Amino acid sequence: EITGGAFDPSVMPLVAAWGFGPGGAGAADTTRLDSLRGLVGMERVLANDMAAMYSSSFPPEIVFRKERPGVRLDPNGIAQGHTVDVLAQYLLQLGITDLMVEVGGEVRAHGVNDRGTPWVMQIDKPVDGPEHVRQTTVPLEDRALATSGNYRKFREVGGRRFGHTIDPRSGRPVEHGLLSASVLAQDAASADAIGTALMVMGPEAARAWLADHPEFEAYLVMDDGRGGMSVWTTPGWPVAR
Repeated sequence: EITGGAFDPSVMPLVAAWGFGPGGAGAADTTRLDSLRGLVGMERVLANDMAAMYSSSFPPEIVFRKERPGVRLDPNGIAQGHTVDVLAQYLLQLGITDLMVEVGGEVRAHGVNDRGTPWVMQIDKPVDGPEHVRQTTVPLEDRALATSGNYRKFREVGGRRFGHTIDPRSGRPVEHGLLSASVLAQDAASADAIGTALMVMGPEAARAWLADHPEFEAYLVMDDGRGGMSVWTTPGWPVAR
């Protein structure tokens, strides 16, 4: 809710329609998009407390059910961050205070590294290709970092290039100058989700949203319109020492 619908795990029908789900596809036509948008929205996913539904002796579990056939969830925008949090919390509960957990590029760190200094993470330059070119580094002290971008997952249809970030509100791939968004938060799931949301919003809306949410720090890399890149950060974004 705090992202105004920019982050919505129920976007999967649209993701698949644009060819980023199982099986691939071409660009979706307007009629089909209008139909699929009716399947999007977390209000389509109903949560039921099993104990309340059946008896107080039932295990305290929440079961989710779809409002209608065709509703599908895409946890990709938060799953890796959540996995990082689960692993980090497990290690902390074991009494391990110096740790770094990374899954698929999302990372959370506590304490110090084996040299006794704060963990320092690399943020990649948003360029095509499998290699990891350094954009910048950031110290990570008892926080989590996640980066979202369109520069490695895209499709070309009819001569047009579409990134994998789909705006749940419009049903279409985003087309703006924000190339990547790196977010610092207290937990990796939040950093992961907000990074995805900022990529949906675009540079202007992302900066406005961040101004209203100082609990998050962000590093945005944008197309400068002249074949290069520009960088914008929140005031509290840390500088590597």
